[in-house]
Amino acid sequence: MNPRPSTRLLFAALGFVMACAGPLRAPVTGAEGVSGLVTVEPIEGGEQLVTLSLEALPFPSHRAPALRTYVVWFAEETPRRVGELVYAPEAREGRMHAEHEGGRFRILITAERSAEVATPSEYVVVDQWVGEG
Repeated sequence: MNPRPSTRLLFAALGFVMACAGPLRAPVTGAEGVSGLVTVEPIEGGEQLVTLSLEALPFPSHRAPALRTYVVWFAEETPRRVGELVYAPEAREGRMHAEHEGGRFRILITAERSAEVATPSEYVVVDQWVGEG
């Protein structure tokens, strides 16, 4: 059964509105006064560009002496390592751009010994859901 022309037009209009809706911007709050902004904007192929900008990040070693860096994880169920947060210790700021497949997801940022860890440590700085749902 084919949809009526008016139904097809409605779906096309909704798709256009969603594509033109612009980026989602949400505040980020975390442990020890960490704050910032996450921006999620649609890109080609149905993916999303996620941009993190954080302030007031303590030195990773503040949590434990062996910790050297921050790692960003996206998690719907199982955390997936996205990469190392670009950390400027003198300004206590962190930045990162990453792609996500779309939909609601959870951002975890953990202090780690290395950027190559396989699972998040217990040293969570940010744990926040992003997106609708």
